[in-house]
Amino acid sequence: MKKCIKGILTGIAVIAAVYSVHAMAADKAHEAVYTDIKLNLNGVVIPCYNVDNYVVITAEDLGHYGFDVNWNNADRKLYISRNPEYTKMSEAEYADKTGEVGTHYADIYSTDIEVEFNGERVNSYSVNGEMLIKPEEALVADGITFDYNDDERMLYMRVDGLEEATVYPLAENLIGYKIADTI
Repeated sequence: MKKCIKGILTGIAVIAAVYSVHAMAADKAHEAVYTDIKLNLNGVVIPCYNVDNYVVITAEDLGHYGFDVNWNNADRKLYISRNPEYTKMSEAEYADKTGEVGTHYADIYSTDIEVEFNGERVNSYSVNGEMLIKPEEALVADGITFDYNDDERMLYMRVDGLEEATVYPLAENLIGYKIADTI
């Protein structure tokens, strides 16, 4: 009788393990890959990724570029809104977000997290604890325009009310941005 119970328990454990692995694999929805396309937001170049042939950016990075980005754990929502104060992302953060074009950046998983821009829900993808959004779909508001230049592989995003950044050299292979007369 003990062998029978032990066999049943072992069988249940194996079945549970198989189903949990299957459930985890089923949660993977897409893959994000590195791209040579960049987003130019008022003169500041932001790294992008590619999901299903769409340009996407990390929503949380917008907090460095004139937007407020706030996480509400109770609502399971990431809120994005326009903020006229301007800062920049550091070179170290930028370097961590680049890779060889077409290579794997991250797996995208199903999530219950939602992203809202100016009170409107936007499509998003969950990767590495961050959310990816399609800027042309997500950041729709008066005073925000987009233009794509295929020769430059650059998606230009113009946000009215933000200062234009002037690119200046910091050192070899580093780029800095000067906003108006402040650094």
